[in-house]
Amino acid sequence: NIEPAEVQKRKQMIEEQTQSILAELQNIQEPYEITKYLYRYIINNTEYDKHSVDNQNICSVFLNHRSVCSGYAKAFQYLMQKKGIQTGLIQGTVKGGNPHAWNMVLLDGEYYYVDVTWGDSSYNYEGQKAPEGVVPGVLYDYLCVTTAELCKTHQIDPIVPIPVCVAEKNNYFRREGCYFTNIDEAGLQQVFAKGYGNNEATVTIKCSDNSVYDGMVQYLVNEQKIFQYLQKTNGTVSYAGNKDMCSITFWL
Repeated sequence: NIEPAEVQKRKQMIEEQTQSILAELQNIQEPYEITKYLYRYIINNTEYDKHSVDNQNICSVFLNHRSVCSGYAKAFQYLMQKKGIQTGLIQGTVKGGNPHAWNMVLLDGEYYYVDVTWGDSSYNYEGQKAPEGVVPGVLYDYLCVTTAELCKTHQIDPIVPIPVCVAEKNNYFRREGCYFTNIDEAGLQQVFAKGYGNNEATVTIKCSDNSVYDGMVQYLVNEQKIFQYLQKTNGTVSYAGNKDMCSITFWL
């Protein structure tokens, strides 16, 4: 439904932007790091908007920077495949039965799920700016997760047979040293020091199960041990917990 001249114009504009994005990846070769970079790039340069133009295709992301889940997932797939990483488009539903789209990626011979839309705080605050200090700009609960983790909140449409994702090596929290099976004071110190060193606005840690999550909340929040790891002197802290995914985010 687009005239040939407009097709070529859009194609050229998308290609120019794609080359600019990929130029930033020239010195990044590891598949996981490429995945993380593109995940963050799309989130930081796109606002969730269900009324956006062309929101079922990549024009919405690359040209308008406003999209919905289909646009996010297809744009991520497009960039990943430009880097030679096999990436599929997955369709299904999420809590409440709403239709949704996300991705499956093949990293180091193993499959993972990635949901870029659910990594963007603007998805949760559609049509309004997310209040500062309420949610981080980038959420990592769905960056390279297993089928079991994904299906806590997502349901996959059985359109075609797809692999069961069981690998955990390239999960964001495990790769970044933010995954905890117990209250590890030295590990927590390293995570927060790394966050400050990278000038991050937040640090998110993931617990292995609900028991560890409850213990971490008790230790860091109720017993206020979080102040051992924060470089602030005003005696206040902002945090958000996601018990479904056993993760806790702290503002630095």
